[in-house]
Amino acid sequence: MIITKQISSLQKVRRDSSMNYNEINSKAVLKGERFSYQIALGTDEIITGRLEILSELKPYIKVFYIDNAVMDTPITRAEAAFECNYITKQPGLMPDILVPFEQKGNMWRTSKGAGALWIEVNIPRDIAPGDSDITIRLCNINSTTVLNLPYIFEKNMHIEVINEQIMPQSLIYTRWFYADCIAIY
Repeated sequence: MIITKQISSLQKVRRDSSMNYNEINSKAVLKGERFSYQIALGTDEIITGRLEILSELKPYIKVFYIDNAVMDTPITRAEAAFECNYITKQPGLMPDILVPFEQKGNMWRTSKGAGALWIEVNIPRDIAPGDSDITIRLCNINSTTVLNLPYIFEKNMHIEVINEQIMPQSLIYTRWFYADCIAIY
């Protein structure tokens, strides 16, 4: 069985996720805005597919595979006494690393469980306002799958570009590097 949903970029799709996410199928955006969402896929089989993007916005779309990072210590004992709003308090894997899909040759191989793709749409400032659709397909190339369909999934996101521009940002963004974070490596 395969379940696919387009979901918010704020969700964490863990391998053991139940896929009880609210699905989104449309979004209104401003000119110059960056809009991100995920396509979550839950399956009980191993699937290999080739990704296709069909959209007039294709030059502005980037796709990432969401890889897992090891989470050794999600909380300390002191935090456990006060906080209760954790995704999990157990060590394990957490989806966190965005790997550009080009590095994977536009191929996606899923394992049993849940995983996700990150879709980033960078709307240009000079785009004409109006409606656009983004169709993302995972073409079935795995002959061992029980599916006899040309597509493992096909998802469509409707984008309405509003005739207003997002204001230029003045926030200064820096990345701090702490040597103690990599000391054990």
